[in-house]
Parts: sequence; C-alpha cells; structure tokens
Amino acid sequence: MGGVWSLAPDAEEHAEPWCLPQDELGGWYNDNIQRGTDAYARDCRSAVNGLVTFVQLVCIPEILDFSVGKIVKGGSFGKGTMVKDLSDVDLVAFVNKPYLQPIAVIGKEKYRETLAGIISDVESLLDGSPSIQIIRSNRFMLTFKIRVGSRWIDFDLLPTTENILKCQMPFRKLFLSMLEVGNGTRQLYSASFVHHQVRFVKGQPGHVKELIRLVKYWASRFLPKYLQKSYPLELITIYRWEKAGKPSYLDKAQGLRSVLEVLTNLDELRVYWNYMPSVDDQLNETIIRKLDMKRPIVLDPANPTNNVCYHLWDYIQVLADAVERTLQTNLMENVTVWPCRPCRKYSVHTRRHDATDDGRRDGRRDGLRDGRRDGRRDGLRDGRRDGRRDGRRDRRRDGRRYGRRDGRRDGRRDGGRDGRRDGRRDGRRDGQRDGRWATRRTTRRTT
Repeated sequence: MGGVWSLAPDAEEHAEPWCLPQDELGGWYNDNIQRGTDAYARDCRSAVNGLVTFVQLVCIPEILDFSVGKIVKGGSFGKGTMVKDLSDVDLVAFVNKPYLQPIAVIGKEKYRETLAGIISDVESLLDGSPSIQIIRSNRFMLTFKIRVGSRWIDFDLLPTTENILKCQMPFRKLFLSMLEVGNGTRQLYSASFVHHQVRFVKGQPGHVKELIRLVKYWASRFLPKYLQKSYPLELITIYRWEKAGKPSYLDKAQGLRSVLEVLTNLDELRVYWNYMPSVDDQLNETIIRKLDMKRPIVLDPANPTNNVCYHLWDYIQVLADAVERTLQTNLMENVTVWPCRPCRKYSVHTRRHDATDDGRRDGRRDGLRDGRRDGRRDGLRDGRRDGRRDGRRDRRRDGRRYGRRDGRRDGRRDGGRDGRRDGRRDGRRDGQRDGRWATRRTTRRTT
C-alpha cells in the first residue's frame, strides 16, 4: 500500500476526518473513501481483466517456453479492502508444470533460476507498450503501472507454481517441513498461499472490511511508507474485532481507537489462527518456538511459518508517536476502546478452514463453468455432425418421395399427352385406311 506521510505537527490533525466529531465519521467515510474506492475498483477491474487475458494468451509454449494456468487476484484488490489511490493490485500467476516444478521437487536454486527467467520473459513482453510502465523487478516479482483513462494503477505480478501438494502432503506436514529450510526458501512458498490469504480476509463481514479501509487510510496519513503494509494492518484489525467478541455493529471511531491501542502495545502481541486444515495450537506454538520468533507476533493464517509483524519491533517509537498524534485530534476525543472478551493466555483465535468445503464449492463452480464451455463446444460439434447426417438422410428420403410423386405426376401428364397424340395419329391413320378400304369396296360393287 502506497501513500503520503505528513510529518507536519499541525497539518494532518486539523484536516478531515480528524477534525470532525465522532458521529460525523461515518458520513465522511461514505463520501470520501467508499465512493471513491468503488470507482477506483472498477478501473482496477478493467485493467486486471485486460492484463489477465493478455498474459494467458501470450504465455504459451508456441511463444514462450512456458504456459500460465490460473491467475489469482491477491492483495487489497482481491480481498475487497482496497482504498482509492492507496492500493496496488497483486496478481499471482501459476506457471504450469513441467516448466516450473515445485520447490520440494527441484530445490531452491533451480526454482529461483527458473523463476528469474519467467520474470525476465514477462517483462520483455510488457515492456514497450504505451499503456504500461515497468518500474522494477526482483527475484520474486515484476512491478509495473498500467494506464486506465487518466490514472495509472500499480501492479505486482508474482509467478509461482503449485507448491502446496494438498493431495500428497497434509498442511501440518508441509509446515513442519518448511521449518527445516532457511528463511529464503520459505519466502519462495509465500505466493503459493495467496488463495487462502485472500479467502481469509475476503470472508470477513463488510463492516470489518470498512474498518480495515479506515485503518489503511489512517496509516497513509500518519505513518511512513515502509510501515503501510496492508496485510499486517488487515490481520491486526481482524484480531482486535475478534477479541472484542465480533460485534455485529461497528462504530468506526471506536474501532479505529481499538486498533490504535494494539499498535501501542506491540510487546504484548502474540496472535495466531487455527485456520488451515490440520493446524492447531500445538503446531502454531511449535512454529513460534522453532523459529525463535519475538513479539510482536501475528502469524499468517494461511502460512503460519510467516510472522507478518516481525518488522514492527524496530519502529515501536514511530508507531507510538503516530498514535499519540491521532489520539489528540478532535475525532478521537472521548472515544473509548472496545471491551475485550475473556480469552486464553495468548489471545488465540481458533477458526477452522475446511479445505473439503472449499473443494466442493470450487468443484461446483468449475464444473458449471466447464460444463457450459463443454456444452457449447459439444453442441456445435454435435450440431454440425447431426446436420450433415440428417441432411444426407433427408435428401435421400426426399429424393425417393419426390421421385415417386413426380413420377406419378409426369406419368399422368405424359400419358395424357402421348395418348392424345397417339389417338390423333392413330385416328388419322385408321381413318385414311378405312377410307381407302371403303372406296375400293364401293368401286367393286359398282362394277
């Protein structure tokens, strides 16, 4: 997430919405964040659809050495938490085997080498387009801008492959095996979990995602850019809402005040979710212990080997100063925090993510899509085949039927015509013959 950080002590605090009373925050949010974000999301959707179509058309063995299967829309765009002009679009492109094999099959070095070649090839394809500006590339991703109308939208394209072998290895075993490799290798796995990350955040209630957008907006105004990462802010917001008992009504000012409180107590933050199948408290604790994680700890629900808040410890004072500035504004005056529900020692939230249910749902969705596609294809093929077959059959049948009908009709017509003609001819001939015979007989009688 990008943004502008204002350090002026009096400038931002006296701007909207920080200068507003608490009861006006909802209206300001609808007018300035929600409405603008809806239009921004439409532009992003248009750019994403065009880019996805292009990548899948050109990334084929006939043009490049590899092909791309599914492309998952990640980041704030995919999760439904984007904010106008503050969010970029993450796209994770799953490269088909055998060109890019899983890390567990080919090893870290070969995987990195192949990944670098893919990123270079995609960059060459996109470079030179008047509507695309390449910004940079590294060993994990390609970053660029796409122009949509009058605005430029930031994109991160991350190639990966299916490193999560669900049918061959349970998630518990996968995460334990990831503890045996270095941090650099674990980072290579991250993009493969994007689908589960998106589902976790996207599945939250709408009022929670609205609070997430407000927190992101606050970060863009009060924090330096290197502290504006979306995913940590999203998970901290979800955690604080759950710790309050998942209230169905959410006062935005109170919600923001509660999240800011968490940011001032990072030395107490130790959070994880039992979200993925076969992940439980014991596994999460094992991961924290074996990787020697230090607080603040917020484990990625999709990949608990990743502490998304590891970087915040070095900036505790920066965060504390930003929160203190915010709490002195008119908006935060007299705002109380959410009460906390009784919880266990480490505020552990247990929520099970059922991959079987996901599989059934994805199966139904993909089945309907594939059924419609196959139905159209088979319908065209069968229609052409049946048309040719029925055409030949109908021509033979019609030939026989019309032949008999035309034969009878032509027979009657030709018979009548020939009968009249033969009658006239035979009549003249018989008349002439009978006339000669009568003349000869008359002559003989006279004689």
